[in-house]
Amino acid sequence: MLDAQNQHSIIYANNIFTRMVEYHHDELIGSTLSLLTGPLTDVNSEALILESLQQGLSLKLSIFHYRKDQTAFWNELSILPIRDHESIVQFYIVAARDITDSINVEALIAVEREAYSELEQGADIADVLAHLCRHIATTFQKKSYTCIFLIEENRLKLVASNTLPKKIRNIFASVDNLHLDYNNFFQHIIKDRYIIHHLEQQQEEWASILQQKDIEAVWHQAIKTPEGELVGIFSLFFEESIKFPRQNEIKFLDRVAPIITLALKYFNQKKEILQLAYYDEKTGLPNFALFQNELNQLYQEDCSGVICIIEPGEYQKVVDLYGRQGGDALLLQLAQRAMLIPAFENALIARYTNSSVILASKYTIDEELEGLLHEIIVEPFSIEGKSVYITLKIGTSNYDQSILITEAVKRADTALSVSLKSTGTTLKVYDESQMQTLQLEMEVLSSFSYALKNMEFTPVLQPKVNIQTGEIEGFEALARWFSESLGFVSPAIFIPVAENTGNIHKVDRVIFRKILAWQKMRQDAGKKMYQIAVNISPTHFYDPSFVESMKLLITEYGVEPRYIKFEITESVELENMIRAKGIINEMKEFGIAMSIDDFGVGYSSLGYLKELPFDEIKIDKSFIDYLSDERMNAVVRTLIQLSADLNMKSVAEGIETEAQHLELQKIGCQVGQGYYYYKPMTLTEVEQLLDY
Repeated sequence: MLDAQNQHSIIYANNIFTRMVEYHHDELIGSTLSLLTGPLTDVNSEALILESLQQGLSLKLSIFHYRKDQTAFWNELSILPIRDHESIVQFYIVAARDITDSINVEALIAVEREAYSELEQGADIADVLAHLCRHIATTFQKKSYTCIFLIEENRLKLVASNTLPKKIRNIFASVDNLHLDYNNFFQHIIKDRYIIHHLEQQQEEWASILQQKDIEAVWHQAIKTPEGELVGIFSLFFEESIKFPRQNEIKFLDRVAPIITLALKYFNQKKEILQLAYYDEKTGLPNFALFQNELNQLYQEDCSGVICIIEPGEYQKVVDLYGRQGGDALLLQLAQRAMLIPAFENALIARYTNSSVILASKYTIDEELEGLLHEIIVEPFSIEGKSVYITLKIGTSNYDQSILITEAVKRADTALSVSLKSTGTTLKVYDESQMQTLQLEMEVLSSFSYALKNMEFTPVLQPKVNIQTGEIEGFEALARWFSESLGFVSPAIFIPVAENTGNIHKVDRVIFRKILAWQKMRQDAGKKMYQIAVNISPTHFYDPSFVESMKLLITEYGVEPRYIKFEITESVELENMIRAKGIINEMKEFGIAMSIDDFGVGYSSLGYLKELPFDEIKIDKSFIDYLSDERMNAVVRTLIQLSADLNMKSVAEGIETEAQHLELQKIGCQVGQGYYYYKPMTLTEVEQLLDY
């Protein structure tokens, strides 16, 4: 991220970017993109980047950049300006991608297309060399049998043989059966060529075999690498004795050898390139490019089936414990196990992202699919000799002729995003509502900064009622967002977005300020004051400045602390018992009451309640919904008795029926909250209620 107001300096770089450019985070912060330029960086591209930054324009281009060690790479940059509400650019988000591999592959494929069309069409090297032999035989203007041998394990292997008549191929088979020592022969040929004018002058058995098939002379030309290593031989066999070749014939032989060398080198390079282009280097699994190619073939065959994107829920933990190689080993084993499932025997499978594999099968989505995929994790995975159990997050989508491949994969990706939000092994099938939810989340994220700056977040209050008397004892403040551009945004949407982006504490503060302002108004007007409970997010609770900032806010508005209560979700206490206890004690000493919210939903521990000095336990709605069940009723009674024993007030959330109210009244619950009593109300509606 670049600061548009400070010479476009870098103010943030994620770990992927630092790994790509190999600069430390501290070296990047404060510098500019020019840090990555070098001798071959295109000055016109540099100028275009600077012009876009100065004019506040979006830009996407590829530029030659340099890492810290001065190794060059192709960098695909996407630059996006971030404007404030006055349309002034404040920041630029820069997405960088190393596309060196793809650029190199394209360049090599272009050379291949121009130089050797057979290789471009996927021909084997033997076919390419045979074509070369046919061309040579036509051009040489002497009747001969032309062939090419490659050296393998100190022996000659005939690779271009389909241009030879059967009787000649039989000769070479017979010679090969002699198991000759080729060292002396190689010593001759390494000098560039080895010409035998008259085989009858040779005493070796192999010469006799050649003569029996009417071969009288042989010209051998060395095929060497640029480093001088002998890798093969180009040979011409003549049925008549030949004098020493003329100068133009020697030049011809000299020109042929480098062509063969280039063909061999190019073929080997292509094999390596294809390996890099179509297979994952770390696991050896097919990569997504090959997966797409093979899936295209299925489309041409009018096939249909299911695409599954599978991600281990514990992938990052495995990487943290065992390194990237541990994550690679996990994905490889996962793919191998998937292929052993009979239903996926002929499925396509590939590594999709760093943390997932993708599978395409003619199997269709049904209720058995999740069970089939669950077989993958029945047994533990072996990572560095240790047994590791995992869960799977799976997103699936159907594919057929009515859906583009890219769209089918995108849908499975969307379903995976939903699956990743669930606990345990989870399979989600794509539906349109998932896409709508993701789009809304992105819109929410885009509007969030504006909403905070313009105080669009507002509290609503839900009364907390004394179950025994029916009187209002206090309120709980709930955050609501009425967006200028989006309208009403559900808390179920904006709160996770706020948490994931680190903005939830800002929402907490906006809500708290508005509550304090309202209470200050009632206090100054001499009206009856009520305690209002404000929800505090876990990350905000543990912020080093939390206690001091809350005290300052309350002091700023002049509201008595006893009219404030902070509600903390129970998962917070498990993170750091000692620290949590200290924070709660500081708040209570200042006069603020503390409540544990949603008790019993997560990792409830009755033991830590006696360690943490809460004033109130809020029993979650999920318990109240099943209050008529004897076992659940017993749990609620236990919680109410526990709160009484620990001198804490018991509050039941989500009361919606008279039956629930009467039962809670009967078993001694002190405070109730829910639609049975009141729905959440605006501050104006609460004023009307209290002043009635």
